[in-house]
Amino acid sequence: MISIQAKAIHFILKVLMVKSWLLALALKKPPRTKGDIVPKSIKSALHVSMILVDGKQVVTMQAKQPASNKHIIYLHGGGYYLEAAIMHWKLIQRIIETTGFRVTLLDYPLAPESDYRKSHAMIHQAFEQLCQKYPDDQFYLMGDSAGGGLSLALLQSLRAKGVERIPQKTVLLSPWLDASMTNPKIPELEKFDLLLSTSALQKAAMLYANGADLKSPPLSPLYGDMQNLGKIALFIGGDETFVADCRILKEKIEKTNTELQYFEYPHMQHVWVILPIPEAKKAFQQACDFLQN
Repeated sequence: MISIQAKAIHFILKVLMVKSWLLALALKKPPRTKGDIVPKSIKSALHVSMILVDGKQVVTMQAKQPASNKHIIYLHGGGYYLEAAIMHWKLIQRIIETTGFRVTLLDYPLAPESDYRKSHAMIHQAFEQLCQKYPDDQFYLMGDSAGGGLSLALLQSLRAKGVERIPQKTVLLSPWLDASMTNPKIPELEKFDLLLSTSALQKAAMLYANGADLKSPPLSPLYGDMQNLGKIALFIGGDETFVADCRILKEKIEKTNTELQYFEYPHMQHVWVILPIPEAKKAFQQACDFLQN
């Protein structure tokens, strides 16, 4: 049963034709922040530190009182095309205030200026430096949308390299798992998705891939090896275009030794976890319980 608040937001999304706006934005040069990317509200609420990795900002946030040794690396969504939005920073603030964990947001390279090769190189380098800076921390991964796909791709890559401190828990929020967008069920699902435009995603994916095979695991972790990835919690909405690939991922992981907690919320839209609705509050608490327990 969908909440009244969720119904209201869905109505607003339809009236404002948000999908059309996002498509138009994707076809233009994306905006880029010059200088410090951290919002002032985050700096006033949290203790913030930053390092530069390959010229990109790696921002670690924690409560002003001593933090635990649990440390989330957060990879934001935006179609590999857009920077972290205020909603990402606010979500991170809520996570810190709820769990007491440290959270580090990676401002990884984006298309069209860069491609996935540069993104992956920067993220791996950032992970190595964070491990050195916080030798006693236990690292987890978390990402939404494109950042969710990137989180799973990073996890697979770290496992393949035999990295000793591979994150043991990963939270995927509405992850983009297949950059090729070729699942035959997508056209039907797109009728219900009020935010995601398949054509816009395909354009962004091609720029990010820069000539590489869109179905290669670094771009589409749905086709990667799912063995030995620790514990994963996946949250997806029933009205999202991405739900078709998330269901395939669920089937693949269930045949491996990776542990999956799968949460599919009926009639929810893309990354609904950030919205001011009861379903989001419940999913947020489930994610925090998964990370803490």
